[in-house]
Amino acid sequence: MSLVEVINVFKTATTYAVTRPSAGTLELGRFVPGDTTPLTVVAVVVPLSGRDLKVLPEGRRVEDSRKVITVTQLKAGDLVTIDAESWEVFHVDGPWIFAGNTHYNCFVSRQAIAAT
Repeated sequence: MSLVEVINVFKTATTYAVTRPSAGTLELGRFVPGDTTPLTVVAVVVPLSGRDLKVLPEGRRVEDSRKVITVTQLKAGDLVTIDAESWEVFHVDGPWIFAGNTHYNCFVSRQAIAAT
């Protein structure tokens, strides 16, 4: 069984929507955000292990963080929608190659909801 099949077999493996922002520009001295590109990925979302928690940057230890395991390469700054909430990729481990298959461990943190 390939790694792709293993990820798809997990009970929590599902399709997630990803929004990838492109680089913005400066216009008249003001930053204008770039367009976004929608993606869909099949992934497994798991809690961080003790080892994962030890390597987090200082400020990230108090945030709600998870690990997204996928065969699709995500980038820092990508937004993953998990249970109708936005999670930002802040670190990507990989590519990891196992039995000829490639996967990525993507660390995400929940985005704060802006007060209105």
